[in-house]
Amino acid sequence: MRLINKTGLLAVALTTLLILASCSDSNTSTGVTAGRDAAQEILPGDPGGGRDGDGQGSDTKVDDPTGPPVTDAGGGRDGDGQGSDTNSNKFRDGSCEGPGKFTDDLNTGCGWIYPNEEGLKFYIQPDANLSYAHLIRANLSYAHLIRADLRYANLWYADLRYANLWYADLRDAILYGANLSGAILSFANLTGANLSGANLNSANLIDAILYGANLSGADLRYVNLKYTDLRGADLSGADLSDCTQRLSWCDQTYGAQADSSTTCPNGKPWGIGGGGNCPF
Repeated sequence: MRLINKTGLLAVALTTLLILASCSDSNTSTGVTAGRDAAQEILPGDPGGGRDGDGQGSDTKVDDPTGPPVTDAGGGRDGDGQGSDTNSNKFRDGSCEGPGKFTDDLNTGCGWIYPNEEGLKFYIQPDANLSYAHLIRANLSYAHLIRADLRYANLWYADLRYANLWYADLRDAILYGANLSGAILSFANLTGANLSGANLNSANLIDAILYGANLSGADLRYVNLKYTDLRGADLSGADLSDCTQRLSWCDQTYGAQADSSTTCPNGKPWGIGGGGNCPF
């Protein structure tokens, strides 16, 4: 009788152990499956291979602004963390240090321009070499072109409003019909340049050289012409109303040409009896 009881107890104990083992395996299996399911909801379904830990199924974080870009196909270096350069050195928000540099500054007056349909591009910056450049109707307003080489450049009807052309070399440049209102042209060399019909209203031409330049029909109202060299310049039809001039600048206007359609600084026409105060 005792043997039977012991056998029964042993059987019960073995059965209990088997049940416990079975439950343990079931719980472990369930835990692994749940973990895998959770992982599948975040990672495999992420088309970008999400690893940013936000549980959104995609990486919302892109470039580290303080480090090199990872996902920027364009080689972003502007530090905005957006995965691409938002300025990309385009004019007027490019770096004035050159095309190989990047900046987050805006309105620098520098950067790449694509002025026409010929596929040409030019980088605008101080000391730029733009001699013979084809810049017809180019938008260069507020351009930072101090000391730039623009000899023989074609700037026909270009927009150069408020451009900084201090000490720029514009010898024999074509500026026919160009808009240079408010531009800084101090110490610029415009010898032989074609400025016929150009708008130079309120431009700064202090110490500029306009020797033999064509200024016929140009708008020179309110221009600062202190110490400007206008020897041999064609001023026929030009309007010099209210321009600023030296008290005596005859020595720098020797050989300048004018006609009855030229308006002198006092607003009166050039010529004997016209009452104009043009010193040429």
